[in-house]
Amino acid sequence: MSGNGTNSIGSRKRQSSRTNEGSERDSKRRQRENLGDVSIESPINVVGDDLPNSDYIKREPEDTRLTVTSRNEREKKSGNLRDEVNGLGKKSDDLRDEVKGLGTKIDKLRDELSSMGTKSDQLREDVNGLATKSSQLLDEMSSIGTKSGQLREEVNTLKDDQAQRWNTLVAEAIQVKKHQAQQLQNVQSEMNTLKGEQARLLEKLQDEMNILKKDQAQQLQNLQDELRTMMQYLKDTTSANQSRQPMSTQAPMNQYAPMTSQPQQFIYQQYPQLTPQIFQPQMHQPQMNQQQMTQQPQYTTGQYQPVYQPYQLMPTSSQNWQTSYQQPLQQPQNPPQ
Repeated sequence: MSGNGTNSIGSRKRQSSRTNEGSERDSKRRQRENLGDVSIESPINVVGDDLPNSDYIKREPEDTRLTVTSRNEREKKSGNLRDEVNGLGKKSDDLRDEVKGLGTKIDKLRDELSSMGTKSDQLREDVNGLATKSSQLLDEMSSIGTKSGQLREEVNTLKDDQAQRWNTLVAEAIQVKKHQAQQLQNVQSEMNTLKGEQARLLEKLQDEMNILKKDQAQQLQNLQDELRTMMQYLKDTTSANQSRQPMSTQAPMNQYAPMTSQPQQFIYQQYPQLTPQIFQPQMHQPQMNQQQMTQQPQYTTGQYQPVYQPYQLMPTSSQNWQTSYQQPLQQPQNPPQ
C-alpha cells in the first residue's frame, strides 16, 4: 500500500510539470503564428539556427541597396523557412504530445505493475494457504489410511468370527436334526403302540357293549314280564274288591264312586326313579347284582295314565279305593336295543 501511495504522488507531480510545459509551448506557438502577419516591406532576417528556441526575432535595418529581384528572392526564402519552422514546431508539439501520452501510459503501466504486485502478494498468500491445506489433507489421508488398515483388520476378524459361528450353527443344526429325527422315530413307535392298544381296547369295549346290550335286553324282558304279572294281580285285586261292595253302593262299571262317599285310595310303594347313567367302559366283565336288575327305568307311551307299582297294597279302608295317578317317566335319550 505504501508503494502505491508514493507512485500516485509522483504521477501527480509529473502531470503538473507537463501541464506547465504545455502552456509554455502554446504561448510560443502563438508567437510563431503571429510572425506570419509581418509585412513584406519589412522582411525578417533570421540569424542563427536556434529560431525555435529564441525568445525574440532580430530585425535588420532596411537595405535600400538591394534590388527588387534580390528582395523577392529573400522574401521567398524567408517564407519557405517560416513554413519549415512552423512544420517543425508542429512536429515538436506532436512529439511532445506523444511523449506526454507515453508518460501517461507509463504511469498506468506502473500502477498496473503495483496492482499486479499486490495481486501477486495475495496469490502468494493463497498459495501458502493452499500448501498448508495440502499438508493438512496429506495428514488426514495418512490418518485415514491408518484407520482403513485398522478397519480392514477388524473386518477380517469379524469374518473369521462369523465363519466360526456359522460352522458352529451348522453343526448344532445337524445335531438338532438328528435329535428331532430320533424323537420323531420314537414318537412314531409310541403312536404305533398306542394305536395297537387303542384297537385292543376298542375291541374289548365292543365286546363289553354287546354283553351290556344283551343284559339290558334281558332285564327289559324281565321287567316287562314282571309288569304284566303286576297288572294281572292288580286287575284281580280290583275285581275282588268290587265284588265285596254292596249292590246299593256299587258304582257302575268303569265309574268312580260318588263324590259324597269317601273315595277309594290306593297307596303303592314305587320303585326309586333312576336317571340314565353315563356308560363308562371297564376292562373286566361287569356283573349285575339283584338291586341293579330290579332298579331299571320304566318306559311308557308318553301319555298320562295310571302307573301301578307292585309288591305292596295298602288300602286306607276296606270299602273305598282310589288309584293314585302319576306322570309317566321320561324315556332316556339312548334306550337299550
